[in-house]
Amino acid sequence: MTEQEDLLPIFRLKRDISEIYFKAFFHNHEFQEGMNPTLMQTLIYLEFMGSSSMTRISQILQLEKGSFTPVAKRLVDMGYVVKSRNEKDKRIFELSLTPRGKALVKEFKREHGDYIHRSLSAISEEEKKEYFSLIEELNRMNRKLRKELGIKGIFD
Repeated sequence: MTEQEDLLPIFRLKRDISEIYFKAFFHNHEFQEGMNPTLMQTLIYLEFMGSSSMTRISQILQLEKGSFTPVAKRLVDMGYVVKSRNEKDKRIFELSLTPRGKALVKEFKREHGDYIHRSLSAISEEEKKEYFSLIEELNRMNRKLRKELGIKGIFD
């Protein structure tokens, strides 16, 4: 295989995972009024990680800091997050979920989980076991690669 052919499966895997589990769901999901995938992904990240700086969240979402500021403002205005200054460094603003934001994420995750289970019904139980085993193996190898390369993962 050539170098380019070696990389093609990586790009296909990224595309397929994104399309199967996220883009298709986001396309068909009826978001509450005013919500969209970027806003929801911000809430989901906060639910997983707890209070986080706006800079860190913008990096996770792969948005420029200036592009993330209106996202944060909108979530604050909608009552899903609160924005506060970091206790140790007053220059840093952090976002955290409100009870209303937590409830929305809980409902979204339930609906998204149901969607994923329905999607996986297209393959047999044996194929599901193999599929998740392969995903876990890829995750293990990716953790090793990140460690070797000094790359901090999203949930590290």
